[in-house]
Amino acid sequence: MAVGLIDNSISISYIIGVDYKAWYALAISCKLIISFIAVKKIRATPLYRHSKFLLLLTFFTLLSLLSNDNSSSTWLTSLGFILGLSSTLCLINEGNIKSYLEGFLRGGLLAATIYIYFISQGRIIDTFGRFSYFAETHPNLGSEIFAGTLIATALFSTTKRTIFLASILIYATSFMQGRAAMLSIIAAVVLRIACDILQKGMKRSLEKNIYIISFVLIIPALVFYSVELFSRISEAFLLDDSYRGAGSGFVGRDTRWLNGFYAYLENPFFGCGFDCFDELLNPSAHNFFINGLAILGSFAIYIYAYLLKCTYNTPTELNTLPLLSFLILMTFNDRFMSLNPYPFILYVVLMTLPRKTKTYSPNKAPAIKK
Repeated sequence: MAVGLIDNSISISYIIGVDYKAWYALAISCKLIISFIAVKKIRATPLYRHSKFLLLLTFFTLLSLLSNDNSSSTWLTSLGFILGLSSTLCLINEGNIKSYLEGFLRGGLLAATIYIYFISQGRIIDTFGRFSYFAETHPNLGSEIFAGTLIATALFSTTKRTIFLASILIYATSFMQGRAAMLSIIAAVVLRIACDILQKGMKRSLEKNIYIISFVLIIPALVFYSVELFSRISEAFLLDDSYRGAGSGFVGRDTRWLNGFYAYLENPFFGCGFDCFDELLNPSAHNFFINGLAILGSFAIYIYAYLLKCTYNTPTELNTLPLLSFLILMTFNDRFMSLNPYPFILYVVLMTLPRKTKTYSPNKAPAIKK
């Protein structure tokens, strides 16, 4: 649990005024010390299982750093991500992943509770109604932390608990107008409910009738109130806003996606480097996939394929459907290799969840020679 709390503790640095890079360095150091003391068999950890991937990731990160002009700070943060991920994978496994996620949840929930309190006390600055995160950091940063926290919750908590915590986290996120984060939280809750329905199978006919009756009653109501409903949705997600609405190209993201893709085409082998984007002169792609291609070049495709493989190898009986809600954050946000709780939790979960095991059906038992 302590490791999960450490990995979602960055908000504390913003609250108490400690530089976030120094905080990450302290967090990694703590995990390394715990690893040297507690880990007895490295072969039994996800770190060993994914060692080839991590070595290749390190190699191609170094190639990108060496072939492009990157600052010393970028070197530290890029390699720090790999070291931070490796230290976490060394400390958790399939047996204690739920404990890790519980610690991660508590870190995010503590940050959300303090954030709501600060809002009520007028201690958070807002710009035209949109509140920043702690220490005047970007609203998207806080929104992604809360969304990642809820998705992690949906993977191991009960549905009731997930819904309760989602109400707190989406309330906190609404102040920052993090629309992608709010959508991903809603998606995680819906997918968690879907897990329950699929696992229970709706065996009893009474349950089936309840769902059918509810469906029949809800659809006409939605049609009748469709205008009002769309108005409320449009207001919540700022769809009609002249600066951040649908007509703004997702706040200029369509242009950013094209710029990111052009940056990849110009440097398809080693990428343009971690410092190729500048928020004033050359904004980042605001997309996990395009940003990765621009930074690391074609090697990013291997990373995507590896994460997809990890997803495919996850047993279907687990509550893994909420993982799909990460796609919303990945589409509209650009954090690729970052120690920020999102996307860090995405890598950790996919590389730690139990893998599919081969089972033998009694109907397909091997023939025994007499």
